[in-house]
Order: sequence, then C-alpha cells, then structure tokens
Amino acid sequence: MKNFKKYTWFIPVFIIISGFVSCDFESEKEIDDIYVPSRLVMNSIILMQNDTNRVYFSDSKSIFSTENSRKALKSESQYWTSWYADPKVYYLPNVQTALYKNDILQPDIYTNSKDSITYYIDKQIKAGDKFKIEANQDGRKISASTTIPIQPQILGVDTIAFYQNNGNIYGQQLRLLIRIKDQPEIKNYYRIFVATDIEVQIDPEYAEYHNLPEKTTLSYKTMNTDDPAITNGTPKNNYNTDFAEMEFMQNYYNIFTDDLFTNSEYTLNVYIPYPSNSGFYSGYSYIEPKYIKSQKIKVTIRLQALSPELYQYYNSLQKFLYHTDDVIEPFRVFNNIEGGIGILGSINQLKYIVYENEVFY
Repeated sequence: MKNFKKYTWFIPVFIIISGFVSCDFESEKEIDDIYVPSRLVMNSIILMQNDTNRVYFSDSKSIFSTENSRKALKSESQYWTSWYADPKVYYLPNVQTALYKNDILQPDIYTNSKDSITYYIDKQIKAGDKFKIEANQDGRKISASTTIPIQPQILGVDTIAFYQNNGNIYGQQLRLLIRIKDQPEIKNYYRIFVATDIEVQIDPEYAEYHNLPEKTTLSYKTMNTDDPAITNGTPKNNYNTDFAEMEFMQNYYNIFTDDLFTNSEYTLNVYIPYPSNSGFYSGYSYIEPKYIKSQKIKVTIRLQALSPELYQYYNSLQKFLYHTDDVIEPFRVFNNIEGGIGILGSINQLKYIVYENEVFY
C-alpha cells in the first residue's frame, strides 16, 4: 500500500503530458487537400434485341471532391458531356476499346460520340454468347464480361377488371395474370415492365375549334403489384400506400428471382389503371367523353431475363437508394469491372401484347 501511494503522483502527471502530446498531433486539413486518385468507370448493358449497344466511360470522383463540375466542364476542353447526361459526370472520349464475342475479337464496327461508344452487334447473337469489353485510357486498363441469358417465356395472360380505392391507388384497374415458365437447372433473374398506349380519335369539329390534333396517343408505364415474388412478401410496392408505421423497401426496378417457382410455372399478379371512357387530358385541355370518337388500346408486357451481375447491380442500387439515413453506412453498389468501376450486364427480352382493341363511341 505504501508503494502504491509512493507512485500515485505519476498518474496526474501522465494525464497532463498525454494532453500536450495529443494536441501536438492534432491538425486541420482542408478537404481539397485530400487526394484520391480517380478510376476509370465503364457502364454498359447489352440488350440482345438491339442492333446497337452503347458503352459509357468516365472518371470516378472522390467523395472529398468539392469542385464545381459545371465550371470544370466549361474549362476542360478534353472532357465532354451531353445535354441529357448528369453534368457532374465526365465522359471520356477516345478510349481504346476491344469487343470480344465468345473469346473472338470482333471487327471495329463502332462509332465514337461525345458521351459514349456505340457498338454495332450482328444479328447472329444468341443466348449463351459471352461478351467481353476491354478498355485502355492513358494506361488505365479495365475489362468486364457478361453472358446473354436465356429468353423468358410467357405462356399466356388473363385479365380481370376491378375497382380499387386504397390510398394512392383508386379507380378502375386491370389485373394481369401472367403465366410464365421458369428456365430449368439454372438460377433465373427477371425484370418486368407494363406499358399502356391509348390512341384517341377526337371529334374533328371539336378538335379544330380548340386547336387540338384529331388523333393523339397517350402512354402510361404505371404498374402496381402485390405479388410476393416481386414484393419479397412485403405489403408495399412501387405505388402502394404505407402500412401505418411499418415501412418496407420498395422494389424500384421491378426485379425478382425464381426463388418461389424454381424450375416450374408461375402466375405473376400485376395490375394497371384500366383504360376507360371517362375522358382524358390533352395538354391542359380536358376532353369530355362525348367528344371522343374512338379509343384504340394496347397493353404490352416486357419481361426481361437479366444476367446475374446486372440483377446484383439493380438490387444493390435500390438498397443504396433506400438506405438514405445519414446514420447508416451507405450500401455498396455492385461492381464487376476488373481494374475499374461500373457494370457490364446483359438482357434478353420478350415482348407480349396482352390487350389490343378499338372502342367506338
């Protein structure tokens, strides 16, 4: 006990010295002084049904970057951006690229533009073909590969009209019961879209008096679903209302897997606003039903088979978009570019016209 008391004077002295030492090592640093080298970014999705496919190249930007991007784009002549692109992204021209199909180098059938490289892919492409893109920009080399998935199958579609009044969804709806067949012996990844096009014929005298076109086409891409395969079993989806204080991650991209129907048939359950004769808006003008001569309605389903890496990219991206709380660590977005950042994926798409008729008034 005496020895302990003898050395207790050392404790406060140690604390004081530690405080001075720690202060000596503290320093302020401007964010602009933190240098993080940029990486080459490549983004491309190969759609089997397209004759051409674009590849976008850009430079990554550090999270510490505070530069004014618009000002930089005006001052840096070697960088370009397009009017529809994000002005905060630098698109790099003159990137050396090579396209391989099933390990065979393809002819240089492509064009360079200010924001991308467009490849012209021959019509001989088929499911199972493997594509690889290699790129080199100022010594920075990157590469990525993707394999075209098997086209999905739609066996048939049944329709049911019903009325719904649930939060943001109300009025007449058209339910689509889509019977699909899963490809056997492989893991399958899907994405679904539904588009409604209504071609409206207006009374000629009314159209002339109000300076409106006699024929106009309205397009809608609204789709709702309560199918567990798409909602992951949660009661909320793209447009559904919240369930009291419960909150569920939304499926922004309408992606899903075959977990519930592996190697078998399944009926997807989605619904859309029912095209009715209740009138419509043309610009700011409301057209009453009595002035509508006819409506030609077409509902088209696009069911896509996604390559595994593209599904992982969409899945991680919507998790990143959902977790926006500053307290939560950001979710890492999937990347399959070797030596760089970005995504190279592929899609095999099936278009199916469900509902097409003409209604006269």
